[in-house]
Formats: sequence, structure tokens, C-alpha cells
Amino acid sequence: MANDSHLALEKWLQRDVKATGELELPHIGLVLELEALDWKTTQNLIKKNTIPRKGGPGERNTDGFTMDMIAKSLKKVNGEPFNLYQEDTLSRIGVKTHEQAINKLFTPFEIGKILQKSNELSGATPEVEEEEVEELKN
Repeated sequence: MANDSHLALEKWLQRDVKATGELELPHIGLVLELEALDWKTTQNLIKKNTIPRKGGPGERNTDGFTMDMIAKSLKKVNGEPFNLYQEDTLSRIGVKTHEQAINKLFTPFEIGKILQKSNELSGATPEVEEEEVEELKN
């Protein structure tokens, strides 16, 4: 029993490491490398994309949040570093913002796939959360 407890503690301590994964888009010949978003980054993106309101909670800009999630998660394209916040990258694409770049580079279907992969890596799916809870219970 003590050994199982030790293994659970080790697994929990390793959760700080950001997961990475690849998403292949074969029809356009690209392999994207994505990185999980941590809690602090996600909270900062939520704050950035919340429009304050007088006398009440702010209104969340879900489109802006989605685009920021993709831009923060996307680290490489075909093995080359890729940053959608850098002016050099944006000018090569011929746009001014990361939102415009994402809309120009990817179809809505591809955007959905990127978001799904980012959520999986970040542990934001109900299945992943349930599995981790079960593993920690045992």
C-alpha cells in the first residue's frame, strides 16, 4: 500500500510538466506541435477576454478566448518554431493579428481539431479528468 501511495504522489508531482502533442493535417501537409495550457495561462486568457460591465460580472468574449488558446498552444509547424504573436510571423502571413492569421491559415474544421487537441493536452476533457481522479483514488 505504501508503494502505491508513493507512486500516486510521484504522478501528482509530475503534473507540473506541460504535455505536448502533435496534430497532423495531412490534406495540407502540416504537422502541428501543440503544448498544454496551464491554469495560470488559461486564467490570464479568460481575464484578457472578459469585457467588464458596470455593476455586474463581465461578459466573456469566447471567440477571442478561442483564438488566444490556439495561438498560445501552437508551438511548431512541421518542426519549425511558430509564434502567432510575433510581428514577423504575422507579416509573413500578410495579416495584423493572430486572430486574422488563424482564420486565414485554418478552416473551421481544423480550428475545431486544434482546440480539441489543446484541450486533451491540457487535461480539459471530462474523460481525462475522470481517469485522473480514478487513478489518484486507487
